[in-house]
Amino acid sequence: MADSIHISNANHTITTKALETIATAATEGTKGVTGTVKGTSRVTMRRGQEPPRRGVVVSAQEDGSITVSIRLMIAYGEYIPKVGEETIKRVSDALHDMAGIRPDHVHIRVEGITVPE
Repeated sequence: MADSIHISNANHTITTKALETIATAATEGTKGVTGTVKGTSRVTMRRGQEPPRRGVVVSAQEDGSITVSIRLMIAYGEYIPKVGEETIKRVSDALHDMAGIRPDHVHIRVEGITVPE
């Protein structure tokens, strides 16, 4: 897995950390999303898998494919499939608009629901 992405037809690279910042801002700006989940649970870890440090992780593979994995919280009362679809669209559009790339896959994992007090 690469930690930066070379942009074709350009003489620059973009780190996965920079792409994660873009994807996080797009995720947290989505209606119905109350935040991303940081850290990990032993239940969600696979053997040999590195624990995520952030709620949004961008993986750049050697073949050039890009995967975005997002762990988020959704507001109580929101329709989860719609929030998920909108999050995927916003993240994909933001990465395209700011970095000129489209992720091959965007994975959403709803970790919980934020209930108002």
